[in-house]
Amino acid sequence: LIDILVNYQSFTGREIILVFDAYLVAGAEERKYDEHGLHVVFTKENQTGDAYIEKMAHDIGKDYSVKVITSDGLIQLQALRSGLLRVSAREFKEEILQVDQQISAIIKRLELESRKNKSDRM
Repeated sequence: LIDILVNYQSFTGREIILVFDAYLVAGAEERKYDEHGLHVVFTKENQTGDAYIEKMAHDIGKDYSVKVITSDGLIQLQALRSGLLRVSAREFKEEILQVDQQISAIIKRLELESRKNKSDRM
């Protein structure tokens, strides 16, 4: 998942915060780190990922350039109330697949151009 989101973020230039739920992990402390520019958060014990996202949405405030990706209806509602956009996991998966297709098309085009340039030099 991290690799997929790093590719997506690199191609789109969008900042992403990925939240993992450690609610039931005994002794877990909140942990944050960056992986190739992707912000990764593990919640602490007894804190759900949904609670973390809800607080973050509230803290960000009204900002229609921010999307909350979740299929949880209550979190979607909280995002909308906070003035953020919301996207379901299914919708976001489709967006990722479209970006992957765009990346593949660019790679193919570059490979063809490279082969053409090599043959032109010969």
